[in-house]
Amino acid sequence: MSSDKGQTEVRRVGIAGFGTVGQSVARLLCSGRYPNLLLTHIYNRNIQAKKVDWVPRRVVWTDRVEDVLDIGVDIFVELIGGLSPAKEWIEAAIIGGKSVVTANKQVIAKHGAELCTLVRQGGTALGFEAAVGGGIPMVRGIQQGLGSDHLIELVGVLNGTCNFIFDRMESAAVTMEEAVQEAQALGYAEADPSDDLEGLDAQAKIAILSAVGLRRPLTPTDIPTRTIKSVGQMEFRQADKLNYVIRQVSRVAVDNAQGDQVQALVTPALVPKSSRLGQVHGAENIIITRGKWGGESAFVGLGAGGEPTAIAVVGDLLSIAEDTGTSTAMRFPVSESTSRVSKECISRHYLRTPTVLSHGMNSVPDRLKRNGVEVEKTWQESQNSGQSFTLVLTGLASFSVIQETCGEVERDLKDGDQCVWLPILDESPKEH
Repeated sequence: MSSDKGQTEVRRVGIAGFGTVGQSVARLLCSGRYPNLLLTHIYNRNIQAKKVDWVPRRVVWTDRVEDVLDIGVDIFVELIGGLSPAKEWIEAAIIGGKSVVTANKQVIAKHGAELCTLVRQGGTALGFEAAVGGGIPMVRGIQQGLGSDHLIELVGVLNGTCNFIFDRMESAAVTMEEAVQEAQALGYAEADPSDDLEGLDAQAKIAILSAVGLRRPLTPTDIPTRTIKSVGQMEFRQADKLNYVIRQVSRVAVDNAQGDQVQALVTPALVPKSSRLGQVHGAENIIITRGKWGGESAFVGLGAGGEPTAIAVVGDLLSIAEDTGTSTAMRFPVSESTSRVSKECISRHYLRTPTVLSHGMNSVPDRLKRNGVEVEKTWQESQNSGQSFTLVLTGLASFSVIQETCGEVERDLKDGDQCVWLPILDESPKEH
């Protein structure tokens, strides 16, 4: 819709996906607070079951995405998730001359560069603030607020679901299964939370932040991830005694030894209670940036849930609607080539294994020493079931050596037993 100069142009908005986030976005658009944004179309499968009476009658409900991609919509909002058909729909919208707003971290992490190239060619806009950090303006804050700095490291807690789970395990002593069920009941976790628990959600988010913050696009699957499923109440009790808490930590940093590559990882880890990472609770997220000239900055807030994510979506819509130009600033670097990822870094570590291996040359401390790892402390703890465990704190050691040692130990364990390993991140892991 055109308008005279000086008047606010009304942008017609079509939403694809009317789940938790889609409904929260629609409620904001129907609130009357945004006169330059007009909700005109809602797409979803089985659309009759999705209809609600608080949406104005003028809105077209449809189970044909083509209706949302037609000429009657100015901005296409993709909220269905997953790689396909979301990526194809976003492409079609951009090629059709529409601006796009998405919360789809997987599409942006994997295809962000090529989609932004299409946007540049077409003179439209692509907003993806909601893909990372829920309602926290991480992308905009990093690209615009810190755009003049030379960022060299990003580290944070990027998955609100995992942080909620760990917070409940820590504060209420519930099991992981119970914490997952609570997260699902509150809308923080999907019916299948595998992407959260295995680190794949955070993997995509740190890949996006690497591109927009460090100007280093990464192939998401190159970033090593570790599951949180092995973390139990024993770890929380020991962490508390040591004045630590447990968080799922995501990190990417420029590798000073190899200028053409970065260090990146997603892992459960022990962090000091007093640290910024240790002080985020519930479904909160945080990203800490380290710049060459500006030092450390942090962005923190709610990182999960329909309403916080909807705030980011509508923020992008407003940015597009009010922009006097043709595009938003949230774009990947021009180059579509990706940086190499170093999978090696060094930190202290916590290990737990059944005490059956505690004697002789097969003990965990002896295996660590044979692999060149300093053992700072070793002790034993028992569970209520009577099973005894050997716990070890190491000195500085590379992730690969600890992983190799745990592999050796697990080959000697009976089925179902495992070696639990958590890095201790007193500060950023050191380069190898």
